[in-house]
Amino acid sequence: MIKIALADDHDIVWRGLSSLFDAEPNMVVVGEAREGQSVPLLIQNAKPDVLIIDLNLPDLPGLEIIRRVRSHTPYVKIVVYSMYSELPYITGAFKGGATAYVSKDVAPKFLVNAVRASIENKRTVFTAEIEADVVWQTLNQMAGIESPTDLTSRQREVLVHWAQGDSTKETAVALGIQPRTVEKHRENIRKRLHLRNQADASLYAIRQGLVVVETEPGTNPPTR
Repeated sequence: MIKIALADDHDIVWRGLSSLFDAEPNMVVVGEAREGQSVPLLIQNAKPDVLIIDLNLPDLPGLEIIRRVRSHTPYVKIVVYSMYSELPYITGAFKGGATAYVSKDVAPKFLVNAVRASIENKRTVFTAEIEADVVWQTLNQMAGIESPTDLTSRQREVLVHWAQGDSTKETAVALGIQPRTVEKHRENIRKRLHLRNQADASLYAIRQGLVVVETEPGTNPPTR
């Protein structure tokens, strides 16, 4: 029996997914979380084989949650189920440790297929816009680019706030640390990632999928 945990803040989504997997003879939903901060406790208590996660949870960037799950519970397979089908989000998910990416504009059966493939340690992509070969080729090309996984968890948190335009004081309050500590983290991030200013931080975070940008239909998020 494949045990599945869901992380999505929309009732209609997780109810639909629960019904979808309950109809499968060897799959069962063992729990759900509606906030990113709740995901580690969900995994600890439910011990799922697969986590299905939306990138746009209200309290933490989905890519950051993926990295934390991969770091602390590497045995859990991670399937992203997202409304975003742009390449930066897909590659960011795989670089963070996801085993599959399914966009919400494809038939639900592909999510079931992604779960089965993940259990077999196969990476899969199901979207209506981008072919899987394009994703794998892009990931290979990006292999030499400095990765956010080279940062500490705290540095990634500071980077996200910096990219979003938060001031030093705002970041310090949000993270419960001193302003001078925020400045020290920013300086280390600048040196490691070769960032000059907040604009560079924003572009880098978007490209790596650390922040989610709301875009108008038919448009793409900014990339470099």
